[in-house]
Amino acid sequence: MRPNWGCQLQDCDLVEIFVDVVELIPKVVEIFVDVVDIIQNVVEKIENSPIYCLGKGTLTIYMAINEATEGELT
Repeated sequence: MRPNWGCQLQDCDLVEIFVDVVELIPKVVEIFVDVVDIIQNVVEKIENSPIYCLGKGTLTIYMAINEATEGELT
């Protein structure tokens, strides 16, 4: 006995739903690609910002001094 979920789906309805889902997949993929592009652009802007470069340079200098002094700075 089939459960009664308040609607009667016919085989043709299921096929139509499946076709709709298949048609949506490329659109969803396109949206994800756009989101990835936006994230890459934001990361690029952050990496090129003066504050990021200054912080990265400061950390590099600190690590070099820390290594040269065998960890006496920490």
